Amino acid sequence: GDYYTMLADETVFAFLRSDLNERILIVIHRGESDRELSFDLPESLDFRRIEPILDNPQKLDVKGKQVTLSLKALTSYYLKII
Repeated sequence: GDYYTMLADETVFAFLRSDLNERILIVIHRGESDRELSFDLPESLDFRRIEPILDNPQKLDVKGKQVTLSLKALTSYYLKII
C-alpha cells in the first residue's frame, strides 16, 4: 500500500496508509499535554468523511482537505477515510 506522512514534529506523528480497499489515518501524540493541530490531506485524495475507528479525538473537524484534531496527552488515534 501507499504511505504518506501528514505531520511529523517533536510530539506528533501523523501518517496515512492506503491500498485499493482502505485508507487509514494514524495520529500518534506522545506529548504530555493536550494539543490541537491541523494538517492538509493530499489533494489527490477523494473522500466523503472521516470516522474514528477506536477512540474519538476531543475534536475532529474537516473543512475541504484540512483536518483539525484536538488530542489528549499521550494518545493515538486511528481514523478511517471513507
